Amino acid sequence: MPPTRKDLENPMGGLFLMMIFTSIWTVVAEVALEFKDYGLIGGFFGLVVLYFLAHYIKFHQVEQSLPRIPGATDTPEDRRRSRQFLYIFGTEGLAILVVKNVLVNINLDYLFIPSLALIVGLHFFPLARIFKRKFDYFLAIWTTLVGLTGLALMIEKSLRPNTAIAIVAIGCALATAANGLRAVINGNRIIGRSYPE
Repeated sequence: MPPTRKDLENPMGGLFLMMIFTSIWTVVAEVALEFKDYGLIGGFFGLVVLYFLAHYIKFHQVEQSLPRIPGATDTPEDRRRSRQFLYIFGTEGLAILVVKNVLVNINLDYLFIPSLALIVGLHFFPLARIFKRKFDYFLAIWTTLVGLTGLALMIEKSLRPNTAIAIVAIGCALATAANGLRAVINGNRIIGRSYPE
């Protein structure tokens, strides 16, 4: 069955978010390292983001050539998932604000980045269940472990805080890059239905 514009919405939306989040975690890593890595991490993830951008543009161009389905509406299941996604996203944002305020008030603000990674990792668990995506469980486990490792390293003072923050940020950037790559693969698979070999 040929794809429609709606079919490409999910991989395009995911790819757009992963470009943003990969860029943010990369900046956090480089700032924590004070650019002493000569920009290697920024260069690597910068290329990854450019790769995602090229595919996003490609998907957008293909999307414009695909037919709209007249009268197509979301199913009740789609609407339910959208509501649950917004609820999880809102809860995640609230948790980040609360944790940030608590850490500032107890003079432990330096623990914010690994705490943020932990919250991000935990939010993938309900997303995996709602959208029935096994890959999200891997992201959840990986990012949660990255956050916990960062907290342990900083609390035990095993490494300089900036080094621990850089490790956390790189770990999270790898997760968002993997998620972006999954969106690229899914998008190309959908496009392949338009242009069978």
